[in-house]
Amino acid sequence: MNPSGTAAAQAKTREWPSFYGEPVPMRGDPFQVGQDFIRALHHRLCQPLTTLSCTLELMQMGRDTDPKLTEQLQTAMAQAEEVVEVMGRFRQLFEAEAPQVGTHLVPIDSVVNEVVEDIRPLAKMRNVTLTLTGRGGLVRIDHGVLRQVLWNVLQNCIELTSTGGAVGANVNGSCVVITDTSGLDTDEMANIFDPFSFCQNPEDKIKVSNLPLALAQRSIGASGGSLTVQRAKSSIGREFQAKLPTAL
Repeated sequence: MNPSGTAAAQAKTREWPSFYGEPVPMRGDPFQVGQDFIRALHHRLCQPLTTLSCTLELMQMGRDTDPKLTEQLQTAMAQAEEVVEVMGRFRQLFEAEAPQVGTHLVPIDSVVNEVVEDIRPLAKMRNVTLTLTGRGGLVRIDHGVLRQVLWNVLQNCIELTSTGGAVGANVNGSCVVITDTSGLDTDEMANIFDPFSFCQNPEDKIKVSNLPLALAQRSIGASGGSLTVQRAKSSIGREFQAKLPTAL
């Protein structure tokens, strides 16, 4: 099952607010909608926040004799600058160009093993069993793209799997199947690749954004592969299937 079509249809009908007369397109590809929305939000938030930061700095210059007020002004300036930085990074993330099909030949086994070992500390911290099985060959995809796709999926699975659960990665030729024991409901499954939705860990109520999964699906699709999801055979969790372009 590939619910990306459902997510796209929902994004096309979603109404976004306008900012002071600057309308945000409300229809189209979900990423295009997101880009326009983030541009408008970035413009309308960052400009006044920068002005506010400058004003606070001027106020601080005239209040050196009041340590408490000076500390409060410095805190306010730091928070305003942090919001500007976060908005800038979020815009860069959303506007990143999707990679094109490349000529890189990557040994899939080494990349999967590398990502699994790098993310294993997160699994241990959450008391989630992480396993890697199977063997693969060479695939035609950028190393960084493959690594990011696998990381995004594994991180999402680990964060949404309750304590004592399991996440597994199985390599079979040019395909990587990642399973978890997350207990997501039907609506969450339907929106799993919607960049504007969230899933919730049923145990600790942590909300996890689906944006990384949407970016992963977009990146692997632009590289000539595909990323889909369905209910796991045990019906308890999910099964992600990343099909990669082969070396031939």
